Amino acid sequence: MLTENIKKITIIGLIDNIGGREIEARNIIIALSKKFEIKVVSMFLMTEKSEAIKGLNCNWTNVYKEINRQYITIRFISYFLKHYHKRKTPSHFLVDNKISRRLFNLSILKNNILKKEIDKADAILYCGTLSLNALNQMIIYCNQTNTPIVLRTTGKIQNITEDFKKLIPKIDVTLVHSLKNGLSLMPFKPKKIIKIDQTSLQEQSLLNLKISATEKLVYGFLGRFSAEKGIIELMKNFNTLNELLIIAGSGPLHKEVNCLKTDNITILKVVSPENISDYFKKIDVLIIPSYEEAGPLVGVEAMAAGKIILSTKVGAMEDRLKDTKNNFWFDINDKQSLIDQINFLAKKTPEMIVEIRENVRSHYINNYSIRTISNNYIDIFKTLLD
Repeated sequence: MLTENIKKITIIGLIDNIGGREIEARNIIIALSKKFEIKVVSMFLMTEKSEAIKGLNCNWTNVYKEINRQYITIRFISYFLKHYHKRKTPSHFLVDNKISRRLFNLSILKNNILKKEIDKADAILYCGTLSLNALNQMIIYCNQTNTPIVLRTTGKIQNITEDFKKLIPKIDVTLVHSLKNGLSLMPFKPKKIIKIDQTSLQEQSLLNLKISATEKLVYGFLGRFSAEKGIIELMKNFNTLNELLIIAGSGPLHKEVNCLKTDNITILKVVSPENISDYFKKIDVLIIPSYEEAGPLVGVEAMAAGKIILSTKVGAMEDRLKDTKNNFWFDINDKQSLIDQINFLAKKTPEMIVEIRENVRSHYINNYSIRTISNNYIDIFKTLLD
């Protein structure tokens, strides 16, 4: 009896433990695991607790773990440092140390690890930004070994290096959240750019949320407390408004966020992916005040939840909300533009608000469902590997 020859896809990327990139990586892993054998190789110190792989029957490693395993001198040094400094973390967390850096070129060792992983794969999927020298080396080696390589960009495409520009024609497929994000690659003759947006693994719980009329709209922000997210500007604007804002998240600006809290602003703790529907129960309108995004993921989650979305024209949001009647755009640096949209929403009847929310959810179901996005990924690799 003949057994099916299952193709092997290795996902290599800037995958850590917590964040939107990790959740998106999880979506991709689950999707591709339906048809392919998947291995995940993190270029960070990813652990089994990562949102990308937690609870999945997934073969995974990270470059530091592999360097520690494959190079006995480094393994001895990191083991010694772990016990000398009485660290509780695994010894491979200490691979990048002064002694090892003097004895070895760690960048070369990382590239060697990645080459070995490429040798064992039928195709490579890279998830991350496009500015790494290690990515350049992967593209070159994949071309030398005739291994298809697909890039999934996880941020706004910008600051493209001259070396990377020369390699763009050698990439088999570049995946973007919106075609607008891929425009900067077009002058360098990419083989193929395909739009595949995000989805939500919490889809069912979000779709189960009831859409009902409400007299007083509650606004929300869910995300990282960092400068590019526009959280500080948003809070300063709401400090002078008579509107309710519920914030959830964490990040480097956590102290600044707490200092800007007023009576109309509620700050919640970090919301886990499993409990995201509980957050969306509390709000009617999600605000995305970001300066820079590729997606963001919270945008499609809000669509599945059937929420009004008030957003800057960032990332994939214009594409996502096209033909939904959800046309509530503002400039985070222009307070009046935010106030105008809030006032515009206030003038709409509860029935009109419900209609827009239902349109937004229907648009998610038709274009961004788990099934749709999963099939898009599978089709790309079937085409490459058949």
